Amino acid sequence: MKKLLLILLCLPMIGFGQDVKERIDLIKKMYKETNELSKNSNDDCKEIKEIEYETPGDVYSRPYITKIKYCIYENGYSRITYEFLGDHYIQGNEYYFRYNSLYFSYLTESTGSDYASKSRQYFNEKGELIRNLVDVGEGNKNSNTEASLSNLQYCQGMLLLNEKRKLEID
Repeated sequence: MKKLLLILLCLPMIGFGQDVKERIDLIKKMYKETNELSKNSNDDCKEIKEIEYETPGDVYSRPYITKIKYCIYENGYSRITYEFLGDHYIQGNEYYFRYNSLYFSYLTESTGSDYASKSRQYFNEKGELIRNLVDVGEGNKNSNTEASLSNLQYCQGMLLLNEKRKLEID
């Protein structure tokens, strides 16, 4: 009786693990499909490039460059890429969507030769983080940190602002 009770209590945990594995396998397929579609030259893409200088107005001071690109592909796929180039600091993020639902993000940052990190974040159908793999030079390790979405929110805000500016000009 105790064994049966134990099995019944553990069954949902086993099922959850299988659901996560199946979702991650699906995400890997969707990621591959998105990248295949991105090779098509007929993409519907919008780009923003912003340059700020360490000393405002002084084009000879150090530039900080932000690039945002939003592309819509076939089959409901889309991707937002974010790149920040600063003085001894580079950050690059890729956010993958299917039918406007975030399913994967790939985040990188580097300070040159002394530090680099990569994060792979997997999301379920509701947009909730189900796995966060972080590599700081020692291989992928599961991390219990929350999803890093602040740059995604920044990108979405900038894309909306850019569209609003275009409408005002037209």
